[in-house]
Amino acid sequence: ACRTEVEALQECLLDAGVLDRVRLLVHLHRRRFAAARARHGLALDLQLDAAIDVRAVALAVGLFAGPTAMRVLREASPAISPAVGDVLGTLGPGHIYVCGGFEGA
Repeated sequence: ACRTEVEALQECLLDAGVLDRVRLLVHLHRRRFAAARARHGLALDLQLDAAIDVRAVALAVGLFAGPTAMRVLREASPAISPAVGDVLGTLGPGHIYVCGGFEGA
C-alpha cells in the first residue's frame, strides 16, 4: 500500500513539474548503489592496475589497433600509460629505413 502511494505521489509531482524525472532517477541510482556497496563491501579506492594486468591490455591494443591507438591510449589513461610506453617500444623501434633508387642516377 505504501509503495502504491509513493508511486502515485511521484506521478503527481512529475505531472505538476515539481519533480524532474532524470534527477529523481539519478538520486535513486546513487542511493541504491551506495546500499549495494555497503552490503557487499565494495571499495572504490582500487586502481585499475591493481585489478587487471594493464600490460596485457596494452599489448592487446597495440597488436590489434597499432601504434597510433597506443599513443592515444597512453594520453587517455594515466593508469595504463607506463605499460603503454613499454609495449610501444616492443611494437616497433620507431626507425624508418628507405631503400631505393636506380643505378646511374
